[in-house]
Amino acid sequence: MARRHNALISGRALCVSSAFAVGLAFCVPDGAPANAEPVSSVETPDVGSPTLASPDHFYLHFGSGALVFDAGATVKSSGAVISGATVHIDPNVTLITELGYRWSSVGVSLTGGYPPVATVNGAGSLTSLGSLGRIRYGPTVLSFQYYLPHVGRLEPYIGAGPVFLLIFQNEDNAVRHLNVRDSTGAAVQLGAEYKLSPALSLVVDVKKALLKTTATAMLDGAPISADIRLDPTVIAGGFSYRF
Repeated sequence: MARRHNALISGRALCVSSAFAVGLAFCVPDGAPANAEPVSSVETPDVGSPTLASPDHFYLHFGSGALVFDAGATVKSSGAVISGATVHIDPNVTLITELGYRWSSVGVSLTGGYPPVATVNGAGSLTSLGSLGRIRYGPTVLSFQYYLPHVGRLEPYIGAGPVFLLIFQNEDNAVRHLNVRDSTGAAVQLGAEYKLSPALSLVVDVKKALLKTTATAMLDGAPISADIRLDPTVIAGGFSYRF
């Protein structure tokens, strides 16, 4: 009878009460390993720490930007240089977008935007002519980036690549039959992102391009040509969205 009573007891759970913690009991089933590890506690995330984007992802920068030109020109008439003749190009403000893909600390992107209209003004000995004409253009930059180590939520990057000047429309003013040609150059890039969430960031981006083009036109019935230095600086700010 005692053996049967002991068998029934061994088949049940063994409950051990702790005298140091009133009401706290540990139930150890018969046959459970003695060295079983306790369930780990749930870690509470640090809400103050930055949440960075996944290393590999597409992203889109969008916002407004200003193009400031460091312009100049050598102007010729019938093959002879017109002394003191040059040009000045007014700054432009437009919508700028940049679509890219990032692999860990490197990335590649294509920057474009809504094509602005630039006014080309006579300068130097051509100042009295005022506006020579206007062009609607689309500067496009193919850039390769390297992302520097982040500081908190701030992540800076640098980049470089080719820049393409696409001319969509020429408009005459003081000159006639204005024709500004497409061209290519090179650009360097410096920017930074500030993380607002895993997908959304604030972004500031600056690109400096070395870019030249050529143009032809008619002035007072005589053909003229110009080698034009554009060298724009593009300053953009807005948001970055990763997906």
